[in-house]
Amino acid sequence: MRADLEAGENAAAPMTSSPADASIDTRGAPPVRGAAPGWKRLAPALLPWLLLVGAGLYGVRFGAHWDEDKQIEALERAVEAGRLLPEWYNYPSMCFWLTCASLAPELVELAVLRERAYTRVGYPKTRAELLGTVRSSAFRHRVRCVFVLAGSLLVLWTYLAVAARRTPLEALCAATLLAGSWEIGYHLRWIAPDVIVAQFAALWLLLLSLAQRAGAGRTARRWLLAAAACAGAAASTKYPAGLLLVPVLGIAWRAASGARARLLAQCLGLFAATYLLITPGTLLEPVQFYQGLRYERWHYTELGHYGFTVEPGLDHYGRMLYYLGRELLSPFDAAALLWAALAALGLAALLRRDAAGAAWLFLAFPLLYLLYFGSTRVLFVRNLLVLAPFLAILAARGAFQALGAVRPRWARISLGSALAALVAAGLVFQAHAAWTIRQRGSDRWFLELADYLRAHPSERFHLAPKVAAAFARLEVELPNTTGATGDDGTAVDALVIFGSEGKRRGGMQSNRPGFARALFGPRDVNFPWYTPWPQRPILVVDPGVAREMGIVE
Repeated sequence: MRADLEAGENAAAPMTSSPADASIDTRGAPPVRGAAPGWKRLAPALLPWLLLVGAGLYGVRFGAHWDEDKQIEALERAVEAGRLLPEWYNYPSMCFWLTCASLAPELVELAVLRERAYTRVGYPKTRAELLGTVRSSAFRHRVRCVFVLAGSLLVLWTYLAVAARRTPLEALCAATLLAGSWEIGYHLRWIAPDVIVAQFAALWLLLLSLAQRAGAGRTARRWLLAAAACAGAAASTKYPAGLLLVPVLGIAWRAASGARARLLAQCLGLFAATYLLITPGTLLEPVQFYQGLRYERWHYTELGHYGFTVEPGLDHYGRMLYYLGRELLSPFDAAALLWAALAALGLAALLRRDAAGAAWLFLAFPLLYLLYFGSTRVLFVRNLLVLAPFLAILAARGAFQALGAVRPRWARISLGSALAALVAAGLVFQAHAAWTIRQRGSDRWFLELADYLRAHPSERFHLAPKVAAAFARLEVELPNTTGATGDDGTAVDALVIFGSEGKRRGGMQSNRPGFARALFGPRDVNFPWYTPWPQRPILVVDPGVAREMGIVE
């Protein structure tokens, strides 16, 4: 098999194998440019990885998150019952195990340091101590740190996946794009499956790259089987990620007919075994499992979800593509558009050089995944994070395609420097966003808002009561264009509203980028995509837009 996952540089070669050995054969394929993927070559990716981890850990005290209670409650039930099953399967069980792992210091102390056996006799007191820990805010922050560390592996796997087939510089570009993605950065802190499954997708890409580099023989087959197991782990993190198995089966199918059935069976068996090892409740608690799965299917296809409800089909696909192209790889509009254009260039290169072969194996999962979610009525952009390594790899490939096509040398150096500056800007913003989280609750946001109001002297603003009260407390002098507390806002150019002063947040529309003129508050979330966020920023918004979105009556 030839699976040119990152660039499609080489001509496709058919899969052949002997009946006795279901090997993956790339005989006849030209030599592949790029560095070998040895672990020592990981060093260049450590700096962006450390920056992402540092920013993630620095900002774990961001406040509340609406889904985290479900994960904590699952661990509470397990501690109370004395059995390691979550009894909740709307999500599979990878997040449950990561949450359990966060309790390891207490388990070691109880079982070893105090020399107390973990038995039924001593369990009541042990249980009370563990429940006290699990219900504390300190434990919640610890779990967030565990998720930061686990999810950040996305950067390292992506680097190694590209370095296995391309140059270290291109691998560093792809990895640093992910490390500087604000979308990855703030999602990384959540006790949620989305960045965890993204790192499994990146590991899956690495395993397939290693299978390709190995060429023919048992080594290549082992890497392919490892990719099948990785797909099982991804499915046990987020059910739709099980679609990662499809390209693995496609590769196995391209084996010679004598060994095809055996290789397919091995891939399916490893996928199922890995999934069941991580989510044994599928078999041990089948009623709860079925109920959770049925509810989520109904939730996404029929019920909808407050302001996250969209129309299935073109509306949903359009919003997803907007997010992927304008938000995911950079917090800066111009940079995001440039990286999207370069990803399109990388995709074109992939299809041009391998239109009938391995290019479609690279694209199969993203296309199937988007096709599935686009048919539903709920858009949570965190569901799209699993596509981040694919997009970053394509963007890096497009960037180096462009650099290779530019002449003369000074122009190539200038373009390379500009792209490096954009990548660095993402890392700087990542650090800045984490710093603003530590400023939560400070007065700086009102002072910045006051500067904004002074900068627009020709417009009239209505201040909502809490905003007006904050300015009165700070004794900040405002321009005459700001309305007094109690104005109805009908004759103003914009409303300035803070926190819970609007309507019930669940009814406010989400997935509306650019709806506000300005936002003031910590960079803890991309608020236009998550308007029910508990820590809501100060909004400056047109009255008509505010009524349309359900912010005010």
